Amino acid sequence: MTAPGTGGGAPTPSAQAKRTRGAPVAVRRQEIIDRLAEQIASGVLAEGARLPSIPELRDTYAIPGSAARFIQRELRDRRLVRLMPGRSYLIGTPDDTPALQRAHVQDRITEICTQLVAKIRGGEIRPRTRVASQRQLMKDYGVSRYTAQAILARLLGRGWAYENSSNGGVYASPISTWPPPDTSLGPPPIPADHLPKCQLPKAGKSRRPDTESTPNRHRPPPSARDRTPPSAHPASPDGTVAPILEDRRWLIA
Repeated sequence: MTAPGTGGGAPTPSAQAKRTRGAPVAVRRQEIIDRLAEQIASGVLAEGARLPSIPELRDTYAIPGSAARFIQRELRDRRLVRLMPGRSYLIGTPDDTPALQRAHVQDRITEICTQLVAKIRGGEIRPRTRVASQRQLMKDYGVSRYTAQAILARLLGRGWAYENSSNGGVYASPISTWPPPDTSLGPPPIPADHLPKCQLPKAGKSRRPDTESTPNRHRPPPSARDRTPPSAHPASPDGTVAPILEDRRWLIA
């Protein structure tokens, strides 16, 4: 006879609830995968079209981000989509052609800043209107949150935008405060005296003094084993050993 809750028999309510806790998400996730696969097979999602991104899948189907990532990976494993660096997933069977080389992060930041400045100068983004939010940059350009923050920070640093103190948004600067047209949007140059962190001098550590070049008055006192016994001291004129302080210390030791 087995004790209740130790196996053998119907599962306890808590165990059954724990088992079925992730079932709705898993069922919903599989339904979305089958629906997208059907749209790809029927041509609704044409060859070369972009697969919805993780934020788009999350907002469209009301699913968590982990489920959206699982859907993209499952469609990739079925060879229905292919990953293009910097462009998310595209509809189509993966081929053996080499993937496009991902642009450096700093080059990507400079490229997006140049496009935003062109919109500001052309009037598409009017002065004193919001340039873009971090979420909007992530959605429009497929960049990470860190890259979106760096883009807005560079626009602020170059004078093309200012930060609104009331809501923290980044707004286009007025025309009278625009920087010169030849202002660089690239990353700041590295200083000539820049050193890696591993080569910087350690704070609070100094070079050990050389005892050979230190004057006698600055030398540390000798240890007990290095002290000379009284019998080795030169005798005084009357034939007795001079009772100096060092000798008494040696006798005590």
